Amino acid sequence: MRNFVEHDKTATPTAIALNKMMLYQPHISDESLHTIQCSTLVMAGDHDIIKPCHTIGIFKAIPKAELCIFPHSNHGVCIQHPKQFNETVERFFRK
Repeated sequence: MRNFVEHDKTATPTAIALNKMMLYQPHISDESLHTIQCSTLVMAGDHDIIKPCHTIGIFKAIPKAELCIFPHSNHGVCIQHPKQFNETVERFFRK
């Protein structure tokens, strides 16, 4: 299946690659995620390009996962709100 960006003559290789990634990734089953035994921090923005149901599904499938949804953020939350992002990650690692 070809996606619409591939038909756009002005689309950059990066735009095409990102579009394909959004359409076809990730290919990780819930069963595989369930085998993760270490503490895991699943993070996303409340306006993330990743659908909330996918983020929550990943969170629920990992036994020792924590979930952090950053308000007023997209997939680039570490760039948009670096202080809050870094503080969240640091708190997680200190546990």
